[in-house]
Amino acid sequence: FKIVFRRGFTAPEHDFEWSELQLRAYYSGKLQERIDGDTVTFAVPVALRDQCFGAVEWTVPRATYNENMRLLARELAARLAVSADNARLLEQSQRLAERE
Repeated sequence: FKIVFRRGFTAPEHDFEWSELQLRAYYSGKLQERIDGDTVTFAVPVALRDQCFGAVEWTVPRATYNENMRLLARELAARLAVSADNARLLEQSQRLAERE
Protein backbone atom coordinates (compact mmCIF):
# COMPACT_ATOMS: atom_id res chain seq x y z
CA PHE A 1 0.00 0.00 0.00
CA LYS A 2 1.01 3.62 -0.39
CA ILE A 3 0.24 6.55 1.92
CA VAL A 4 0.69 10.21 1.04
CA PHE A 5 -0.10 13.35 3.01
CA ARG A 6 -0.50 16.91 1.95
CA ARG A 7 2.60 18.96 2.71
CA GLY A 8 1.85 22.35 4.17
CA PHE A 9 -0.25 24.52 1.93
CA THR A 10 0.84 23.14 -1.43
CA ALA A 11 -1.74 21.48 -3.63
CA PRO A 12 -1.32 17.69 -3.79
CA GLU A 13 -1.10 17.66 -7.58
CA HIS A 14 2.25 19.46 -7.30
CA ASP A 15 3.68 16.52 -5.34
CA PHE A 16 4.81 13.71 -7.62
CA GLU A 17 4.21 11.08 -4.93
CA TRP A 18 0.43 11.25 -5.38
CA SER A 19 -1.15 8.81 -7.81
CA GLU A 20 -4.14 9.74 -9.94
CA LEU A 21 -6.42 7.63 -7.72
CA GLN A 22 -5.11 9.26 -4.56
CA LEU A 23 -5.74 12.71 -6.00
CA ARG A 24 -9.27 11.72 -6.97
CA ALA A 25 -9.91 10.30 -3.47
CA TYR A 26 -8.44 13.43 -1.88
CA TYR A 27 -10.57 15.87 -3.87
CA SER A 28 -13.78 13.83 -3.89
CA GLY A 29 -13.54 12.66 -0.29
CA LYS A 30 -14.63 9.22 -1.49
CA LEU A 31 -13.08 5.85 -2.25
CA GLN A 32 -11.80 5.62 -5.82
CA GLU A 33 -11.03 2.38 -7.62
CA ARG A 34 -9.52 1.06 -10.84
CA ILE A 35 -9.71 -2.52 -12.10
CA ASP A 36 -6.71 -3.74 -14.10
CA GLY A 37 -7.17 -7.34 -15.17
CA ASP A 38 -6.71 -9.53 -12.10
CA THR A 39 -5.99 -6.65 -9.70
CA VAL A 40 -7.89 -3.75 -8.20
CA THR A 41 -6.18 -0.57 -7.09
CA PHE A 42 -8.20 1.64 -4.80
CA ALA A 43 -7.57 4.80 -2.81
CA VAL A 44 -9.28 6.05 0.33
CA PRO A 45 -9.09 9.63 1.61
CA VAL A 46 -7.52 10.27 5.01
CA ALA A 47 -9.82 12.85 6.56
CA LEU A 48 -10.81 14.14 9.96
CA ARG A 49 -13.53 16.65 10.82
CA ASP A 50 -14.32 17.23 7.13
CA GLN A 51 -10.69 18.07 6.35
CA CYS A 52 -8.86 15.76 3.98
CA PHE A 53 -5.10 15.70 4.34
CA GLY A 54 -3.99 12.54 2.60
CA ALA A 55 -4.92 9.30 0.88
CA VAL A 56 -4.04 5.64 1.20
CA GLU A 57 -3.81 3.38 -1.83
CA TRP A 58 -3.90 -0.41 -2.02
CA THR A 59 -3.51 -2.88 -4.87
CA VAL A 60 -5.13 -6.25 -4.22
CA PRO A 61 -6.13 -9.35 -6.18
CA ARG A 62 -9.49 -8.79 -7.83
CA ALA A 63 -10.80 -12.08 -6.41
CA THR A 64 -10.37 -10.81 -2.83
CA TYR A 65 -11.76 -7.30 -3.36
CA ASN A 66 -15.20 -6.88 -1.78
CA GLU A 67 -17.29 -4.61 0.43
CA ASN A 68 -15.59 -5.88 3.59
CA MET A 69 -12.21 -4.83 2.21
CA ARG A 70 -13.57 -1.38 1.35
CA LEU A 71 -15.01 -1.02 4.86
CA LEU A 72 -11.72 -2.11 6.42
CA ALA A 73 -9.79 0.36 4.25
CA ARG A 74 -12.10 3.21 5.27
CA GLU A 75 -11.71 2.28 8.93
CA LEU A 76 -7.92 2.11 8.66
CA ALA A 77 -7.85 5.51 6.94
CA ALA A 78 -10.04 6.97 9.69
CA ARG A 79 -7.74 5.61 12.39
CA LEU A 80 -4.71 6.89 10.52
CA ALA A 81 -6.30 10.34 10.43
CA VAL A 82 -6.87 10.31 14.20
CA SER A 83 -3.32 9.08 14.83
CA ALA A 84 -1.81 11.74 12.57
CA ASP A 85 -3.87 14.43 14.28
CA ASN A 86 -2.82 13.18 17.73
CA ALA A 87 0.83 13.31 16.65
CA ARG A 88 0.34 16.86 15.39
CA LEU A 89 -1.30 17.92 18.66
CA LEU A 90 1.46 16.31 20.73
CA GLU A 91 4.13 18.08 18.70
CA GLN A 92 2.26 21.37 19.06
CA SER A 93 1.93 21.00 22.84
CA GLN A 94 5.62 20.10 23.16
CA ARG A 95 6.60 23.23 21.24
CA LEU A 96 4.39 25.33 23.52
CA ALA A 97 5.90 23.71 26.62
CA GLU A 98 9.42 24.50 25.38
CA ARG A 99 8.52 28.19 25.11
CA GLU A 100 7.42 28.39 28.74
